[in-house]
Formats: sequence, C-alpha cells, structure tokens
Amino acid sequence: MLLSPDACHSHTTLHAASRMLLSPDACHSHPTLHAASRMLLSPDAYCARWQPVHVQAGTLLDVLQMIGPCHSHMMLHASSSMLLFCQASKTASAVMRMLHPDVNLVFAGGYPCNPNAAVDKLITLAGVFNLRSLSIDRMREQDWTAAGVAKLAQVVQGAHQLEKLKIRAQNLGDRTLFALLPAIAQNTALKHLDLADNRIEDDDLFHLIPSLAMRGGIESLNLSGNPVGEHAGWFLSKGLKHYTRLRHLRLSCCKLGAGGVEHIASALPACQALVELTLGGVGMGASGASAVWKFARDCSTLEMLDLAQNQIREAGCENAAYHLRCCTSLVDIDVSSNWIDVRGIQILAHEFQRLEKLKRLNLAYNRIAGMATTLFDALQHCSLLEILVLDGCSISNEGATALARMLPHTGHLRGLYVSSNGISDRGVSSFAEMLPHCVALEQFDLADNSIGDAGFQAIVSALPQCTTLRALDLQTNEFRTAPAKAAMFALQTTCPELRCYFFQHYSDSEASD
Repeated sequence: MLLSPDACHSHTTLHAASRMLLSPDACHSHPTLHAASRMLLSPDAYCARWQPVHVQAGTLLDVLQMIGPCHSHMMLHASSSMLLFCQASKTASAVMRMLHPDVNLVFAGGYPCNPNAAVDKLITLAGVFNLRSLSIDRMREQDWTAAGVAKLAQVVQGAHQLEKLKIRAQNLGDRTLFALLPAIAQNTALKHLDLADNRIEDDDLFHLIPSLAMRGGIESLNLSGNPVGEHAGWFLSKGLKHYTRLRHLRLSCCKLGAGGVEHIASALPACQALVELTLGGVGMGASGASAVWKFARDCSTLEMLDLAQNQIREAGCENAAYHLRCCTSLVDIDVSSNWIDVRGIQILAHEFQRLEKLKRLNLAYNRIAGMATTLFDALQHCSLLEILVLDGCSISNEGATALARMLPHTGHLRGLYVSSNGISDRGVSSFAEMLPHCVALEQFDLADNSIGDAGFQAIVSALPQCTTLRALDLQTNEFRTAPAKAAMFALQTTCPELRCYFFQHYSDSEASD
C-alpha cells in the first residue's frame, strides 16, 4: 500500500501491470530502484518531494518480500489529493501486512487538503504499518470536525509504537482538542509531542499536562505559538515536577508573562535531563529573566537557552551576573531583541567569556554601541564560537574594528552577521585585513551598512584568500553597482563557489556563482 503525492506534478494513470513506488530525490544516498534491488526509504521527517518510479507488479512483490523489520523505516508524503493505491495485488498486500513494517508518516504542509477526509486513509495505513512517528503539519484546508479529531485519536491510541507525534498549525483547541488528549496521555510509547501553532488555551493544558505527568512525562514538548497564558505556566509547573526525562521544552510566542515564566522556572530543577529551553517572545520581562538565570545556574545539562524578544532590558541582565557563568554546558544562547543597553551588555560580556563551550550567540537588535570593544574582547575567550549574530546593534566602525581583532581568536567561526550596523569603509577595511585569517568562515552578512567603493574594493581584494567563504551579502550599501558587478564576475575563476549578493532584490543573474 503506497502513497503518491501530486506535488510531483507527474502522475500518470496506474495500469494493471504496473505499480508506483516512491523514491526521495532529496536524499542523495538512496540508490535507484532496480528490478531486483532492495528499496531503501528515508526516515528524514522533513523531506517532502518525491520522484515516482514505475515498476511491474512482480517487482513490487519482490521488493516487499525483501523489506525486513530492521531496515523498513519508510516515509510517506501526502498532498492535496493523496492518492492511496489500494489496487496493489492481494499477494503484495498480504506480504505487507505480514511484515507490518515501521513507518514515519508525514502529511506535509504546502499542499493543503481536507484533514477530515485524510484521516480515513490514515486509519487504513495505521492498520498496515507500525507507526513510529506521525506528522500532520500545515496541511489544513478547513477546520477539523469533532468526528475527524475522534478518528485521529483512534489512530494515536492504537499506535502502540508511536514515539513522535506532531500536529502543527491545525487550528486545534477551544475544546476541539479534548477528544485527542486522552489518546495522547494513554499512549505510553510517546516520547516527543509537538502541538505548536494551534489554538491551545489554559483549559486544554489543565487536562493534558497532569495526564502526561502520571506516566513520567515525555522527552520533548513543543507548545510554541499557542495562546496559553499565565495560568498555563502554573499548570506546567505542576506537571514539570514529574517530567524527569524532559530534554526539550519549547514555549516560544506563548502569552506566559512574567508570572507564568516564574512558575515554570521554579519547577524546572526537577527536569534533570533538560538540554533546551525556548522561551522567546513570551513577555517575561526583567523578573521572568531573573527567574530563568537562577534556574540555569544550577542546571548542569542545559545547552540551548532562548530568551529572545522579551524586553528584559538592563534590569533583566543584573541577575545574570554570577549565574550565567555557571552554565558551563551552554552551547547556544539567544537574547536578541531585548532592548539591552550598555550596562546589560557589559554584564553579559563578563559572563560570556567564561562559557568555554559556547558555539552560537545571538545578540541582534540590542544596543551594544559603546560596549562593543568590551564585548568582543570577552568573546575572544570563546574559542569554539561558530555563529555570531549582531544585526542591528549599532556597533559602527569602532565596533567593527574591535570585532575584526577578535576574529583570529575564533578559529571555528562559520557565520558572522553584522547587517544594519552603520559600518562604512573604515570598518569594513578592518574586516578585509582579518578575513584571510578566518579559516572556517562560510557566511558573512554586511547588508544594509554604509560601505562605499573603497570598502567594497578592500573586501573584494581579500576574497581570493578566503577559501572557505561561500556567501557574502553586501546588499543595500553605497558602492556603485556596475563596477561591483564587474569585479565580482572577474572573481569567478578564483572564487568559483562564492555567491555574492549586492542588490537589494537579487536574482540568480545578480549573484556571482
């Protein structure tokens, strides 16, 4: 039993003597399907384009007979009409039911369909395969009905090996979710639950969170983009005390507020395996940030911390002092768009220099300005730093010069983003001098600055020595585009893999390949 998406735009009539098998064109390691070869299918849950391959019915049977439980991880993609080929021979169907292989089933976005009609076909598939993961993501053409949700609950409850469940952007909530909650809670195999971008409110969590807690919680929970409020933070705090296996907690763009975050932070010490905490855009303010810093100080496993877009300001950085430095396992920190000013940046700089494992740091759209030199001198100690995002930080030429001095000390830096910083020719010339020493740099974003012809020429002169650089963004600057285009085309022979963008609205013809 196989699915063929019309996203391929190449469907033909299915003849009695042939059957359609799916081969992912996005996974380069998969061999072409031959008459006597084994069909290897990708477990990648985000590969959404498929190339149909026609084979004879006998070949289909041969393939099915060669698939065993250990290597039968399959991925199926459904689109708007989701053609389900039940016409496969009775023998082939019998073989498939006998093998009952594991499957990662994806109903992907971009090709919306009626979920209430699709769930009937999902029930049929669930009777044939062992569902390991189920993803229903942005495929909603109309809202789920109560009957549709009840059928989905039937699938979730009956899939005894289901480990990952994603039901994203399906407009679930406001009591339409209630029929699904008992099925989620009763599925003891479930480890990863993603209900992001629905309409889940506090009442829904009142039923869900305690039910999950009764069986020891799960490993990852994503409720981002739901209109849950401060009371949801209280509900979560009661459940999190029992989520001893929780590794990933994502709550971005919820409406938790400072009170909700404080409740959650008070319960998080019980999550002794937590490696990711995402609280971007939840309105925590300074008091919520202080609660998070306090928790992070004592969490020896935390690797990723996202506090972006929370207006924590300087007051929210005060308690970071002597707390953040204790987070020795932190690899990824995002405090972008928090209105942090000079004093806050100074505090964070002193803490960052003690984070020896730090690889990704996002400080975009804060007010670094006069503290740029202090910050970049501190970041010299982060020798493993790979990604540094400083867009819209007003570092200007003085900051650019200090940043350039830092670059030789960060031998692993792959991405540097300094758009919208008021950098002119003097600042970019400092970058040009140091670029040959950036032995790992692949992406460099200098868009929306004040770079003129002299600065552009300095960068271009350094590019042949930048053997790892793959993308350079110079859009919305002040140099003349005609000479710039000529200079970039002249570099094609020495930098064949470099793409350089220098128009505000570029096309393939406006980039050097």
